[in-house]
Formats: sequence, C-alpha cells, structure tokens
Amino acid sequence: MGIARFLKKNESSYLDAAGQLSVVIGYDGRVNSDVFAKLSAEIFAAAGIRARLFSKLVPTPVAAFAGRQLSASATVVVTASHNPPRDNGYKVYLGGENGHSQLVPPQDAQIASEITQIANNTVFPEIARSVDFEYLEDAEINAYQNRALELIGNSENLRAQRAAIKIVYTAMHGVGHRYLAEIFANAGFQIHSVEEQQEPDGSFPTVAFPNPEEPGAMDLSFSLAEAIAADLVIANDPDADRLAVGYGAPPGCSPVTRLACCWQI
Repeated sequence: MGIARFLKKNESSYLDAAGQLSVVIGYDGRVNSDVFAKLSAEIFAAAGIRARLFSKLVPTPVAAFAGRQLSASATVVVTASHNPPRDNGYKVYLGGENGHSQLVPPQDAQIASEITQIANNTVFPEIARSVDFEYLEDAEINAYQNRALELIGNSENLRAQRAAIKIVYTAMHGVGHRYLAEIFANAGFQIHSVEEQQEPDGSFPTVAFPNPEEPGAMDLSFSLAEAIAADLVIANDPDADRLAVGYGAPPGCSPVTRLACCWQI
C-alpha cells in the first residue's frame, strides 16, 4: 500500500506507455511468497493501479525484464533473496524517470515514509482489496528467454562448441533451474543439475544458509563436479538474480577456494 500511495502521489513521473499507473508482480519459492504476491496484486488493484501478477514462480530477473518490457510504473518481486529461511520481503524496481532500476534515494526513503504512516495508522483488515487484477503467463517468460539467446548468439557453430563444456548447476532450492536449464539447452550447453537442490523449497533443507558464498553451501555442487569431471560449476541464489561460478582448482584446495566470483546479474 505504501508503494501504491507513492505512485499515486507522483503519478506524472511514473505513468506507463498507456498513460496509466501499472505494476508487475512476481514471486519466488519462499514460504508464503505466493500469498503475499496475490495480496499485493489485490491491494494495488483496489488502489486503482493496473496489477499484473505472474501465475507461477519466476526468478527476479524475469519479473524485472517483464516490468521493463511492459513499461510498468513499478515491478515488485516477493522474495527474501538469499536471506535465512524464515525471512521474506520485497524487491522493487521503479519505471518512469527511474528507468526500471531498483530503489535508490530519494525514492526509497519516500516509500519507507509512506509505509511507516500506514503501519502507524492502519490495521491490515482495513486495507482495501480487489480481485480486479491480471495474470501474466508464458509469453513474458518466453520473451526473457528469447532475449537471452539473442544476446549470447545461437548459431550452429556456437552450439557445437558449447556442447563440449560440461557444467554443474545448482538452484540452491530456488526458482532458477527450470529457466536456466531451458535457456542453456536451447543454447547448446550441457548442464548437470544438483538434484537435491533443484526444486524450490523454502525450508532450504541441504544448506544452513542459502547463499552461494557461505561455506558449505556449494559442497554438493563441487562433489558432483568432481564426480563427472565438470569444467564449471554455476550456482544461483534462491531468487536467481545472483550468480556464483566455480572452476577446477589444483589438488588440495578446499571447495571454498574454488569459488571464482559472485556478482549481480
């Protein structure tokens, strides 16, 4: 509701291509992310803002891409990223003059102020809700995947070269596997998924902390890589907007030292 108020107070700066306020909403596999996402869509809709909710779990980059493609006033992803299992939260991207970037000053403080005012003066049952929102389906997901293939190239020659690279991948119990596996397969890469961490699971049963940089989080990945003599290990965090890459290290190195780099996508 705080984001809705912010958008309405600054309407002229955040109108979409159709001349209205709109929001795209995605969610990951965290406990209750789907519940919070649907509630968000209902609250935005009741505030008079066009709300479009993904009908299934999506990585944060897919939702952010869709928000840009649809010129949304804002994109919201319900996720706690790589934080502990009990956590959940929002990632917010603003359109308009912010160019679909994640929150930066001064808009972050302005939205926080709206949230504080609501929290101090309103109880949840008093917040209006409406089911007048829309669902986003596979078209938006396919657009993201097609754009990824365009960017990396997908000629027969490239595909033939890629087939020789053996890659281990872990989704870290998040939402990345389905999307990455399809893109990589279409691009000609061979990936071997860490099955124990492949499906979304908000309890993160095989890791103490679902963050690729944490000691032990990639042990299963490196074990599989050693077993199949992989060339690379790739790991996403649970909402798949961060990436860690491991590579073969000299004998005697600990698994942690094989973590080559980690960066934002």
